[in-house]
Amino acid sequence: MTVEQANNLRVLHIGKYFPPTFGGIETFMSQLMLEQQRAGMQVSAVIHREQTQFAQIEQVWNGCRLYCSKSYGQLAYAPIAPAFSKVLLKALRQERPDVVHIHLPNLSALWLLVLSSFIKKNQKWVIHWHSDVLGAAPDLKVKILYPFYRVFERWLLKMSDAIICTSPNYLRSSEPLSPYQNKCHVVPLGISIPAVSKELGISESRDDNTLRLICIGRLTYYKGHALLFDAIKQLKAQGKKITLDVVGEGELAAQLKAIVSNEGLEKCIFFHGGVAEDEKYRLLNQTDMLCLPSIERTEAFGMVLLEAAALGKPALVSDVKGSGMSFVVQHQTSGLVVKSNSVESLYANLSWAYEHIEQLKVFGQSAHIRFTEEFTIKKASHSVNALYLSDIDNLPS
Repeated sequence: MTVEQANNLRVLHIGKYFPPTFGGIETFMSQLMLEQQRAGMQVSAVIHREQTQFAQIEQVWNGCRLYCSKSYGQLAYAPIAPAFSKVLLKALRQERPDVVHIHLPNLSALWLLVLSSFIKKNQKWVIHWHSDVLGAAPDLKVKILYPFYRVFERWLLKMSDAIICTSPNYLRSSEPLSPYQNKCHVVPLGISIPAVSKELGISESRDDNTLRLICIGRLTYYKGHALLFDAIKQLKAQGKKITLDVVGEGELAAQLKAIVSNEGLEKCIFFHGGVAEDEKYRLLNQTDMLCLPSIERTEAFGMVLLEAAALGKPALVSDVKGSGMSFVVQHQTSGLVVKSNSVESLYANLSWAYEHIEQLKVFGQSAHIRFTEEFTIKKASHSVNALYLSDIDNLPS
């Protein structure tokens, strides 16, 4: 891509919420926007803002224009934002984008279909498919409502010019994407971590044989926390020294804390709740290995795996069919891949890790190399931008 081509491109992102309050998809989107702006693009976004954060409809964030729609909570994980269509139309008219980059799942993005009859002119619609709506064991509300959402989801996929999937694993296993393979492209997610985090990425000296683990993410059903706790309980019963820092909040917080209390694990499993970025990186720096033992492909990629790898930390993940976790982490090279939903496999691999703590450092070095080669925001942005420019002059009017 030439500088001249980039300078001539106007990109409008459509997302849900926005950092720094929220992570995951939104963190990637914000970093992608900044990287695209550095490439000379004119970048804007339509997002939701909670009532407590809402200031005005139009805001400027690091040179990118944000069009904000006030959100009044959620219904079945979808923001309740009655003014979103009005805000979206305003952004489309003012920005006149060449590319509309749609981050899914996002119910509000379906308003594009209503507006498409008079705004999709010389535009390229690129869908970023971060995950399917339905997991293996979806929430009942989502399961009931999805057939209605699915009608419009198919319509949007059909109208799109290109679809980005975050891993080959997920693309092969996604039922909604199966009819549209001809316009699907795999672009792994990428991140850039703050400079202070890189400074923290020097392992602290240790004077004992304790295996230090960390688990970062929402305390929810598919993350596999209880399985990890069970495996740690077995290791502790054998006299092995092991600690686990649990970072995150969620609907299962009380239940998981009760498990730790009932099993007498308070001295080895510690809950930190939601923490600031600097504290998260400090805790990551102190660990031997990140654990992400998720049990279903709702865990589509695992952005936290990239954060750990950027600091030279290996990760333990599960081999959920279709998830990108085992694409990011290579078994016995940059971490450990365990059998999904298996306490026995977790126990066996953690036992191995306990006996090979020094080898985990080697895995961490490999994880960092893989991160710099495959998962930086610069690489992700370059691939996305190249996709924008492919056949951009041949779009129908």
